Amino acid sequence: MAALRRAGTDYRVTFTTADRALRVDAVAAGIGLAVVSSRSVKVSGLCVARDYYLPPLPDPRGGIYLADGFDGGRSTAVREALETVLRPPESAV
Repeated sequence: MAALRRAGTDYRVTFTTADRALRVDAVAAGIGLAVVSSRSVKVSGLCVARDYYLPPLPDPRGGIYLADGFDGGRSTAVREALETVLRPPESAV
């Protein structure tokens, strides 16, 4: 919604829920648009809207933060699994 506001594009909220799966289901049912990851598009069978009036989105950012003194050796497998899931595809870098 922030991207739409910045672009001066009128919109209205047609459905809201904290449940991500329900938001994806609503979009699949034709109730509106949503910003989802490319993985979600593939899994859910959604299509990518490339309409001229949709504003560009900012690049996503994320991170993995560990507490000071955290035993990194014991968490290596978990950290590597998270990095695999969260790292953008090579084509996006």
